[in-house]
Amino acid sequence: DTLYRQMLAVNPDSVLANNNTGVLLLRRGELAQAEQHLRRALTVQGDQPDGWEILAAVLGRQGRHQEAEQAARQAVRLSPLLPSAHCTLADSLALQGRVSAALDEYLVALRWSPYYGRALLGAAATETALGHYDRAIDHCRQALVRRPTLQQAWFRLGLAYYLSGRRGAAVDPLQRAVDLDPHHGDSRFLLGTALLATGRAPEAVPHLREAALLQPHDVDRQQVLRAAQRAAGQAP
Repeated sequence: DTLYRQMLAVNPDSVLANNNTGVLLLRRGELAQAEQHLRRALTVQGDQPDGWEILAAVLGRQGRHQEAEQAARQAVRLSPLLPSAHCTLADSLALQGRVSAALDEYLVALRWSPYYGRALLGAAATETALGHYDRAIDHCRQALVRRPTLQQAWFRLGLAYYLSGRRGAAVDPLQRAVDLDPHHGDSRFLLGTALLATGRAPEAVPHLREAALLQPHDVDRQQVLRAAQRAAGQAP
C-alpha cells in the first residue's frame, strides 16, 4: 500500500500503481475510490483485460450490474480465452436475471479451463436455477475432483439433489458442507429440512436450531424448526 502511494506521488498516471491500489481498495470495500483508480489506469492504457475485469467487479459490488456487464464485455473482447473474464461477465448477467445468458458464459469459461472452480460453481448455480438438476450435479462433482474441500460445491450438490426431489441423497453432501463451514446458515437449514423430510426429525432439530440462531429474523426458519420439534416430540 505504501509503495503504491509513493509511486502515485511520483507518477499519478502509473497503470501498475492505480490498478493495484484499486484492488486493495476493493478488498477494503472502498468502492468509489477503487473505481477512480481503475478508471484512471484504463484511461492511460485501455487495452488491459484485467483492469476491465476488476472494474466490473467493483461496479457489480455497487449494484451497477449493467455497467459491470459492459466492463466485463470489454475484458472478454480483449482476451476471449480468459476464463475469469467470462465468469465476471456471467456474474453480471446472472445478477440481472439473465440466467441462460450467464450459463453460456460459464460454459465458455469451462471450455478453456474444465476444472475452473468458479466457472463450475457458477454453471451449477445457473443450471439449478433453470431446473437442470442433473447437469448441476455433474458440475459440482467435477469441481470436487480437484477440490474435495470446496464447501460451496458440496452445498450446491446437496441443493440440486434436494430440489430434484432426492431428499435422501441430499443429506450426505449437505453434511459435508456443514462440516466444512458450521456457520453457513443455508447449509444448516437445508440439511435440517432434508433430514426432516426423510423422517429423521430428532437429527434435524439441532441443525434447524443453529440455522435459526444464525438468522433469527427469518420467519420461515423458525416455522420449520417448530415443525421439526413437534415431529421429534420436543416442546418448541
